[in-house]
Amino acid sequence: MEKSKLPRQRKGNMINKNQIEIMLRSPLFKGLSEFELQALLKGTGVQPRRLSAGETALEQGQRQSEIFVILSGAARGEKLTADGRSVIVNEFFTGHVFGEVLSGASEESPVSVKMISDGEVLSIPLSAFLTSTEVSAPAREAVVRNLISEIAVKYLTLLRRVDMILCPTLRGKIASYLLFEGKNATGGFLVPHTREEQAQLLSCDRSALSRELSRMKREGLLDYKGNWFAVLDYDRLKNEL
Repeated sequence: MEKSKLPRQRKGNMINKNQIEIMLRSPLFKGLSEFELQALLKGTGVQPRRLSAGETALEQGQRQSEIFVILSGAARGEKLTADGRSVIVNEFFTGHVFGEVLSGASEESPVSVKMISDGEVLSIPLSAFLTSTEVSAPAREAVVRNLISEIAVKYLTLLRRVDMILCPTLRGKIASYLLFEGKNATGGFLVPHTREEQAQLLSCDRSALSRELSRMKREGLLDYKGNWFAVLDYDRLKNEL
């Protein structure tokens, strides 16, 4: 498949102080100093790309060798299925990284990553982390370690998502979703997805999801209103998995 192109870059400044601070808080650059990060990026020519909500940062089917960092805004990884449905695979917010798993492979991307709000994305060639000077060598080694760690985290997250999708019942999928989203909550909690997005995440029909939620509410398993949920009986909900 012919390589897709990112939307044309709009005019903007080079990487500024605030963006550097965001990158230093990113898991990819954990432990680096500002000097080390600047040394690592020196000569790469990379600069932020401004994208509007709905624009695509990475196309499904695209071959690429870059790692992407969200400098502002939010994006969502989606997979288009054979029957035309769009399934949410992952979500990325300021400081998050995507594309790192594919950057060292020759495979096509299985997902598209689209902005869900206006923002800025920085794409860095993988080669920037593999070719070092005497000054950037310690930073390069730290980034490679962080990269391996981030790939491991993404792998475990993917396994958790697969477990949710593979639940044999819709009720089990809902239970898995709510137990994950509310794992650190005391009392009620807000989920970051609309009902339509929840249906995409759970790979189910929205009407079926609404009906099952209503039944679970009547049975005293949970309470909800819009994006607000409260688990009323954790033990019973866990038994639905």
